[in-house]
Amino acid sequence: MFDRRQFLGTFAAATLMTRPAFAGKGAVYAAQGYAIAGYDPVGYFRKSMPVAGMKQNRLMWRNAVWQFETGANMAAFERDPYAFAPRYGGFCALTLTRGDLAASDPEAWSIYDNGLYLIQSASARDEWLRDPAGNIAKADQIWPEVCNL
Repeated sequence: MFDRRQFLGTFAAATLMTRPAFAGKGAVYAAQGYAIAGYDPVGYFRKSMPVAGMKQNRLMWRNAVWQFETGANMAAFERDPYAFAPRYGGFCALTLTRGDLAASDPEAWSIYDNGLYLIQSASARDEWLRDPAGNIAKADQIWPEVCNL
């Protein structure tokens, strides 16, 4: 038997399976409907590593399905999603500094100044880490424009 949250997650996953990456107000990169490819956003902060989410712990937020390793992580996200959701909707933070959007790799990530940033590859993450503050300043200027397409 599904509870309300599980039903919404199942419905969202079914309706979003074919939705590509998109820009627009509240944009979230959600390959096949799942934010961060199904990884737990809270896990990056609590375990300092990418952690796979579980289908029984999922919810819908910003037109994407978010999965969590534990119910406690899901509850933390529900209380304050902006504290845990990746910046720039989970699109590649480095590519955004160049005025473009690109997919991100959940295994290529960085936490800087309490924000989660996803990058498209390990080599791009190395470039990102050379100047995270400068890259964030550039991306912060571009993101509102991209978000309102």
